[in-house]
Amino acid sequence: MSAAAGVVCLARPGDRVAAGDPVLELRADDEARFGRAVTALDQAIEIGPQPPARQSPVLERIGT
Repeated sequence: MSAAAGVVCLARPGDRVAAGDPVLELRADDEARFGRAVTALDQAIEIGPQPPARQSPVLERIGT
């Protein structure tokens, strides 16, 4: 694992994007890592004609 690798989200859920607009930026210190990253993220984003339903940013409360 490398601290120099990661994904930058360029568009948030609900943002309007056009065909060809970048939505993610991959960063790595070793070009060989990009193949696996692209495979892992291939189905991570769905782009459709309508914005997604709003969801709470809180997934779960722990404690009281």
